[in-house]
Amino acid sequence: MDEEGVAHAFVKFYRNDPFYPRPGTGLEADERHWELFREAYLETSDLLLTEEEKRVQKLPLLFVDEVVRRVGECKKKDKNTE
Repeated sequence: MDEEGVAHAFVKFYRNDPFYPRPGTGLEADERHWELFREAYLETSDLLLTEEEKRVQKLPLLFVDEVVRRVGECKKKDKNTE
C-alpha cells in the first residue's frame, strides 16, 4: 500500500457507515469511540508492522489523518449545501 492506497482505504471505510466510529461528530460518546478506535488501530498497526519498512509503518497514521481530514471536508460541504 502507498498514499494512493490510503485514499482508497478511506473511501471503503467511509462507505461502511455506520459500522466504524467517526471523528468530529460533536457527540461525546462518538468522539470517545473514535479515540478508542484510533488508539487501538495505531497500537495494533505498530505491533504488526515492526518488521516493515518505515514507509509502510507510517501508513496507519496517514490513514487516520486522512479520515479526520476528509470527514471534516465532507462536513464542510454539507454545511455549505444547507
